[in-house]
Amino acid sequence: MSYTVLAQKLAGLSGKLQKHASQLDGPVLAKAAATFSKSLATFEKKMESVIRGCDPSIEGIQALLKSPAKKMLKAPVWAKLLRQVFREEPGDLTAAGMQKLYLARAVESDRASAAFEALRKTVLELSVPAVPVPKDKGALQAEFLRIGGLDEEEVLVELSSRWKLPQLKNLAKANAIQVPDGIKRERLERDILHYARRASTNIVR
Repeated sequence: MSYTVLAQKLAGLSGKLQKHASQLDGPVLAKAAATFSKSLATFEKKMESVIRGCDPSIEGIQALLKSPAKKMLKAPVWAKLLRQVFREEPGDLTAAGMQKLYLARAVESDRASAAFEALRKTVLELSVPAVPVPKDKGALQAEFLRIGGLDEEEVLVELSSRWKLPQLKNLAKANAIQVPDGIKRERLERDILHYARRASTNIVR
């Protein structure tokens, strides 16, 4: 059945229902009406979701997610976007899971435009070539203090998008942080952030 035909049937049914509502009675019809009402509510919800999915902002988000820019959108970036736009904690979701959640929330809510603009702005910011990571000890110590002054979301985004693992190891060693053989990136990032926060606080004091 086409949706045009369905719309015509619903329009005809609506007219009959309004005309004969006062004459309708009986448990069989009441049960059918309750079942139809639930099905209609489900259909209406799904239809509205599809309509929102045709929103230019949703199409814009989908286009960005199909573009090469997708590779820049790491887990910390998605976590920041979810909190910023939807005030939602991502929990233990992977980057792919957060991406799906972000798109779903954009479709379900009235914040599709805000979601698209936030994502577009983030992609533009990440597309700007990062300042090269320094190599000498003094510059690495200055970077360490700067990182210590960033908020947690900012530092996670920067570490994931700018610093490669060997560079993180150099940053840690330049600031007297032990780097055991085989250390995982997540552990190293936590250690750097912990000691950078401490150093930055001591400097401020």
